[in-house]
Amino acid sequence: MYNKVFMVGEVCSPVQTKQIESTGKTVGNFRIKTSDKNTQYHTVNVYDTTAEMVKDYTEGTLVFLEGKMCTRSYLDRNGDKKWVTTVNAHRCHNICVEQCPMGEVCNDKTENKKDLRTEVKSDDITAEDMPF
Repeated sequence: MYNKVFMVGEVCSPVQTKQIESTGKTVGNFRIKTSDKNTQYHTVNVYDTTAEMVKDYTEGTLVFLEGKMCTRSYLDRNGDKKWVTTVNAHRCHNICVEQCPMGEVCNDKTENKKDLRTEVKSDDITAEDMPF
């Protein structure tokens, strides 16, 4: 069995990064929202070079993530067991909605953009459209 996740979503919280003094490695986290019929929010953890890449992402940035789902438990202040599911992303790419110079951050708030996120209805997709 594989634990592999691919997501496209919009950054909806400031990216928080910090460097671990003992190891010198960078870690970060942020939240993205995805929606089909219902909007869902996901916590994303990033490490090392991926954390360095995403630190300049702003709210509204459209991103593609590749990683794995991780679920952990903890005890809250009342001693109740709580469960948290996060995405540990080892790849995170800014999806530019317009042609951007290399290294420039393009996001959903860019003026004069072409919105490529059009809604497609399942009736519009035929078997010939599928790549497999």
